[in-house]
Amino acid sequence: MIIEQIFPTVVGEKSNLQQCIREEIKLQNLSDKLAKTIIDFIPSELISISAFFDKMTRLWRYEYGNHYDIKNQYVWGTDTCPPVRNLVNALLCAHSKLSPNKRSDYINRLTNPDKHLDALCEMIPGYKVNNLTTLVDFEVSRLGVGNKTVDWVIYNNDRILLLDVKRRTKDLIEQMEQIGNEPIAPEPNHDVSLLFRSVEDKFISSDSNQQLQGVWIVPSLKQNEQKLLSAFSSLDPNKVHFAILGDWRADAYILVRQPKDEQYLRNIFNLEKSERFTFQS
Repeated sequence: MIIEQIFPTVVGEKSNLQQCIREEIKLQNLSDKLAKTIIDFIPSELISISAFFDKMTRLWRYEYGNHYDIKNQYVWGTDTCPPVRNLVNALLCAHSKLSPNKRSDYINRLTNPDKHLDALCEMIPGYKVNNLTTLVDFEVSRLGVGNKTVDWVIYNNDRILLLDVKRRTKDLIEQMEQIGNEPIAPEPNHDVSLLFRSVEDKFISSDSNQQLQGVWIVPSLKQNEQKLLSAFSSLDPNKVHFAILGDWRADAYILVRQPKDEQYLRNIFNLEKSERFTFQS
């Protein structure tokens, strides 16, 4: 594992991913039968990799996908070695909410090291959707622009929710490249609008009271709140009605056009309010 070369002090006990998945499913009080079902549709190149106990966060992690390469040096961060728990939750979501064909396509992306971390994040909204929601679909066509697909479509009573998922790392890489020998990293100073790159292109204009459209962004850095609000405000309000900054944890930061939609979204995804994703300049 590369982690042993660049940050050996964090590596504690070692195991394999298959055993860690079984243990995580037990911790969630789910059945051995479900564990076997989940493990059986994971390709061998992924299920056979090693896992380690992270002594800093006290989480079991695995190393898969690409590390950040900053100035020709590997950089380790919490998302370059994801918690086993996140992978299990993504697989549980894929098992319960995706059709067999879409699940197969998803697992293929998840197994691709170049796409693994992005694919992992794609399941976050689907995993969080509350049980009262009547129908959820993934990778849906003919609801957006042209032949583009929308990551998640949620049918909730008389309202449809369209949601695209974006994992953003460009600002983190730029931030890391600015760091020299100073003991304190500089305040992030990047183009916040990059968070919303290609979001407008996915959606057609719609009445948000009937078809609520937006994006779930998994950011790598805290965002300047005022710049974030300005960047969101500059998007077409008829196409992008909301933006959620969130990850696998229970809290999220939400931007909306209509104040009433914030609580609606928090109810749909069981989200608590958060200050983790923004800062004041």
